[in-house]
Amino acid sequence: MQVIPGVTIFVNPDDPHLVAEVTGDGKVIQVQGDKTEDGDATSVESLTKTTSCGDQTIVGFSPDSALVDTVVTSSGVSMTFTWIDDKVFVTASAKNASFELNVLVDLEPSDLSTGTPETVTETPDYDYGVTNSGGDSAQTEVSTTQEPQTALPTSESEPVMAGQSLRLPVHVTLCNLSAEHVTVRAFGYKGVTEATDTSSLDPDVEYRVVPTGKAGKFVIVVPTSPANTSAEVTRTVCGSVTQVLGGVCSALLNINAVTDGTICNEVADAANLLTTQTGGESALVMAACSGGFACVEAFCDAVGFNATEEEAMVSSDLCERVTETVDSFSPEPVLVVPKAVFSSGEEVSAPGMIVTPGNANQTLPAFSISFGGAHVISSVVITPRDPLPGQDYVVRAQFGCTDPTTVVTMTIVGTDGYDDEVQCTGAIAGCTLRVPGADALVRDRITVSIRSATMPVLSREYIVIF
Repeated sequence: MQVIPGVTIFVNPDDPHLVAEVTGDGKVIQVQGDKTEDGDATSVESLTKTTSCGDQTIVGFSPDSALVDTVVTSSGVSMTFTWIDDKVFVTASAKNASFELNVLVDLEPSDLSTGTPETVTETPDYDYGVTNSGGDSAQTEVSTTQEPQTALPTSESEPVMAGQSLRLPVHVTLCNLSAEHVTVRAFGYKGVTEATDTSSLDPDVEYRVVPTGKAGKFVIVVPTSPANTSAEVTRTVCGSVTQVLGGVCSALLNINAVTDGTICNEVADAANLLTTQTGGESALVMAACSGGFACVEAFCDAVGFNATEEEAMVSSDLCERVTETVDSFSPEPVLVVPKAVFSSGEEVSAPGMIVTPGNANQTLPAFSISFGGAHVISSVVITPRDPLPGQDYVVRAQFGCTDPTTVVTMTIVGTDGYDDEVQCTGAIAGCTLRVPGADALVRDRITVSIRSATMPVLSREYIVIF
């Protein structure tokens, strides 16, 4: 995308983007979301802000409440937000720092205005390995191959050409097993060959990637025909984008706790309790938290969204600001490159493959991305995540690529003087630590570490506040 100030609407139903804005200072803000077969927006999934220097902040939104539920920054900080009535449960982790915070923030009734959209009323189960971008893997061997296939991994009979899209299978494995905690993105590069190194190139297009419901298996969706870009269709698509963006902007503007810093300050304060880090984690977490909310607010302001606390009514002249309409379909050959992002923060790309979107008779191989060779902390789940005073909790850790020499150590040290430790050894998949309840405001520091005869120690640290 050229860095020219303006607003772009994406009309192709298979394009993962809804709208993009280029600001006068060179920032690019892209909004991704779901669409109908006609290209109308049905929800907002995420917002990505890229500065002129290449720094990125990605903000995800809850499909239930339209509130911010994830923030990921290029500095390596990953945060999640679970909104429960007048509380918000926040986790924060940092790539290569191997820590994760767990903080429950109580919001005053005035922090949530009467216009706030309905929020989640029950705490869903959560797997920390899915969103944690901590550095949990040692130096490993990475291999990427392509396996010739003509069928989708979703169904033995499903065709590669489906409707108006070309579907390319991707299989991701970790230690020779289908990877469960991984996300996949796919990019297209025009005017290059399969021998081209794309690591320093900006992609011409990003494709939608759809999970199949099976571990490690995804489908890249490539548009195979042009979208209807008539003025009438463009107005309809833009109107639907305005409506779903309105829900996001209204939800944000009606949470006063973001403005006064309640949430971000409490999470940053908890980071000061970490003992195995460099001391700069609190500032990193604060910058990610405040920056994530700020970039959404800035986008809402930039495209003309306004809301009142009393009515939470959102209006915008977004469609009047559109300077370009984009159809991501291109008949010319394009180099498709998928990239897997593992829960450890490792990013692995498969070799690119030249695809001609309009050719229904081409032989289409399945991409295969393999990552392994060293033990990893796959996930750590604390249940309940926000224990009440006196309530026991359980820490369950899952591991990958272990061997007979593996030793896992899980420790708890509380500010009330309580401490405990458990060890699990061998080619294990998991280990469990049970912790008794404590008085209100007691803070426990949980450390999970793994080592083996041939690999260095990896550890991850957590803070739990009663």
